[in-house]
Parts: sequence; C-alpha cells; structure tokens
Amino acid sequence: MWNILTAKGFGCHNHQLTKYKDGHRHFAGLNEEEKAYVRQQYLASVLPRDIKSGLHRKTPDKPQPSSSQIYTETSKIRKEMKRERNTAQQMLSLAVEANYVHRHEINPETKELTHVFMSHPEAVKLFWAYPHVVLIDSTYKTNTYNMALVEVVGVTPAGSSFLIACVLIPSESEEGYTWLLRKLREILECTGASPSVFVADRELGLVRALRSLFPETPHLLFRWHVNRAIESRALMVHKTVAYKHFVLTNPETGWWNVINATCEEDFNKAWSVFCGKWKRLGSYVSRMWGEHVKKFLLCYTNEYFHLGNTATSRVESAHSLLKAWLKSAHLTLDTMWSRIHSMLEGQHSKIRKELEDSMSRPRITHRLFSLLQGKVSTKAIEIMEEELKRGVALGIGLELRCGCGLRKTHGLPCACALVDLKNSGSRVHLSDIHSFWRTLEYENSESMPKNDNDMLDELIDKAR
Repeated sequence: MWNILTAKGFGCHNHQLTKYKDGHRHFAGLNEEEKAYVRQQYLASVLPRDIKSGLHRKTPDKPQPSSSQIYTETSKIRKEMKRERNTAQQMLSLAVEANYVHRHEINPETKELTHVFMSHPEAVKLFWAYPHVVLIDSTYKTNTYNMALVEVVGVTPAGSSFLIACVLIPSESEEGYTWLLRKLREILECTGASPSVFVADRELGLVRALRSLFPETPHLLFRWHVNRAIESRALMVHKTVAYKHFVLTNPETGWWNVINATCEEDFNKAWSVFCGKWKRLGSYVSRMWGEHVKKFLLCYTNEYFHLGNTATSRVESAHSLLKAWLKSAHLTLDTMWSRIHSMLEGQHSKIRKELEDSMSRPRITHRLFSLLQGKVSTKAIEIMEEELKRGVALGIGLELRCGCGLRKTHGLPCACALVDLKNSGSRVHLSDIHSFWRTLEYENSESMPKNDNDMLDELIDKAR
C-alpha cells in the first residue's frame, strides 16, 4: 500500500484561478460545431487568421481559441485529406478528383516532380471557344520549391480574363517553355483552332519555343516592358528624371512618336528624327530591340487580331488576383492547388454572368447597334460606341485620318465605317462583327483531352 504525505504548505494550487480564458485549452478549446466551421472555412481556402476572426464574430461571448489551436485543427484536416500521401501526390490526386486536364514530368533519377500543367475543365471549354489571344507571363515567390509559376491567360468577349492553364516549370528556359507550349497545343488539337496571336515579354526561352512550335502565329511583346527598358536607358544616358521624360514625351523628337506611329511612313519619319536627336538611345534601340520592332510598334501590331492586348495590364491583373488568393510565397503544392481551384471557381462564375448579361440584358444606346441586341457582347458595343465618338470628333478628312485599325485588331467596324452607317441611316449588321464577339455560349460537345491515368497512378506512387 502506498501512502502519500504532503509537506507543510503544499497540497494546494500554487497560482490563482484562471482569469483570462482566451486560448486556454480547457476553456477555449474547439467544440464539434466550431470544428465543423473551421473545416468548412478551410476547404473554402480561408486563411487560419480569418477563420479565427470568423469564430470570434460567431461566438463573441465565448473564450476565443488561440491561433495555434486553429492551426492545429487545420493541420489535422489537411493530414486527414492527404491520407498518408505527400504534397505532390496529394496535388495530383486533387487534380484527378476535379477532372482537370493535367500533364506532369518526373525526374527519373530523383523521382521529383519537375513539370506540372493543370487546366480546369471549364477553362478548357473557354479556351476552345476563345483561343484567339493567349498571354503568357511568369511569376515567382508562390511556392516553397522556388519553381516558376507560368500563367497562360485568355480573353472572353465580355472583356474578362480567364486562366487557361497554370504551369510549374523548373526555370524560364527554352526546354520549360517548349514543354508548356506542347501541352497547350494538345488541348487545341481536337478543335483544329490555333491562337491568332501570342502576347508575352522578350524572354528568350519563350521566344525560341514560340518560334519552334507556333511558327505561323505572331508573337507580340508587352509594350510596357519595352518602354521601361527605354526609360531606364534614357535615365542612364541623361542622368535626370526630368530629362528622361523629355526624351520620351517630347512632341517633336520623343520616343512616344516612334512607338505610336500609326503607319510605316510616320514611323520612318519619327525614327529618323529620334535618332538624329538622341543618337545613343537610337543605337541602343537598334542593337537591343531591332529584330523585335514588328512585335511592339503600333504601325505593325495594328495588323494583328490582338483585341487591344499589347500592354501588361491584363496579365498583371491576373497575377494580382492569383497572389491575392495564394496569400503566401511559401505554399506547398497541394495548398497552392486548392487555392487556385477556389479562385477559378469564382472566375468562371463571373464569366458566365457577364455572358448571360450580354444575351439577356443588352445595353443598346444607339439605333446604329439595334440589330446586335442580345447577339453580340456588351463589351463589343462599348468599343464601337467609343470608336463612333472618335470618328465624329475627327470630322473632316475622316477617311484619311481614321487608320481603320479597329477592323484588324478587334474585328469590329472602324470609325469611318461607323460614321458612314450613321449618316446613311443604316445599322451595323451581325456579319460586320467578328465571330469572337458573337460567341456568347461556350459549351462544347468535344470530349475533354484524355489524361493517362495509368501513368498518373505511377506518378502518384513515385512523386516526391
């Protein structure tokens, strides 16, 4: 038999009773209802700190759990979902469950996942319907493996962007981009379609890959990247910011006159004046950008059907949206996939609403466009309204000053055509509008590109 003897002064609490119970495991632990709430929010890609705030609003009078308690619970949920799989295997499994078109490569020696191509099934349908303009740009600081995340972005008739595919490659090399473009081409093979234009920066690996795999498709450069390079060089040469702006914007000799010339004759004049005034800058442009001028000068890009996508604004907006959802630069593959998937679900819902609005709630403010009601996207109507205003403002000599660029770049009637129709009392007909703007439904009878599930099972077994 054991006897317990207590020394004098012992046998009682050595501290006062708990006063502030927030974060205490006994008083502020998660009950079953709160655990269900945490699970629901976690699966909706809500951050733990925001889950904690939501719990506080939900039960303001109850002692609040600590951040570590929330993290512990989300860690349990994640572990339960993974079912002994590692992060790469879990990402691949999630892609299979969600019916993604997915392609992967694994290093045969290290068994590490090196390339990942993922496309949401609805994004594939959107790409089949709207393959015309493809923008490509990469970003870093999105995952703990320091892989380049490449966004392949498309454009809808409503003017919205959609993520065609999200691709992870080891680096921005020709090999990585060649692999990406091959997978992109596979998606389009069943439709026989091909992009009208690619828009990207002057990443040499991408330039070579595009030239090899899509030799007939024009590749335009983001004008913003070109202008930034010219600005940096001007600052290096002329030292002061004020002088740099003078070099760029001077109405007689500035760079803007060169890049925004609407015809080749105007470009040649502006270029001659620019080089005469700024010899060192002219030499730099010829040396660094000479072979690429047809990819960013307005007088050349106006010949292509690019829907106005010559700046970085659309792809930068896509980057911002993606990073707002990721909210971290050190995500694991499975967490990154879950957050991107949640983002895409919202993106596709927004696109469906915009297309439905064009069909059932059209915005027609001028008789000129009355035949297009419900048959053409609202965005196309807005562009033509602005072009009509431009035509009216140009006034006398419109035919010579119009430029007629909108017909080629957007597939819409230009200013002089719209003014002629208005003055004659006629209207714009559906046949005057490019099919892109008339395609307001994107459901496609084609079956999804097949994934090699046998290979995938092997990949899931091997991936690290």
